[in-house]
Amino acid sequence: LQSSHRLSHQIELDAFLSYSDALPYLEVPRYTRLDLRVGWRPTPDFELSLTGHNLLKTRHKEYQSDDVTPSLTPRSVLVQARWKF
Repeated sequence: LQSSHRLSHQIELDAFLSYSDALPYLEVPRYTRLDLRVGWRPTPDFELSLTGHNLLKTRHKEYQSDDVTPSLTPRSVLVQARWKF
């Protein structure tokens, strides 16, 4: 599920929710992932945003294989500034 909203002329809110069922043959449990983004545009050419990824759990496994070391996708936060000129 994905949702994008313009809360005002300057503030945006985006949400992304996804579900992945378990992959028993790869020993990967099911998980639900939530990403949120809040953006602020004080001018048409400048934007500040804060994005959180994987907010429901500290980390989750997405893939595992015999020849690849499994990695865990961590929770993360991104702060971004964009200036168009």
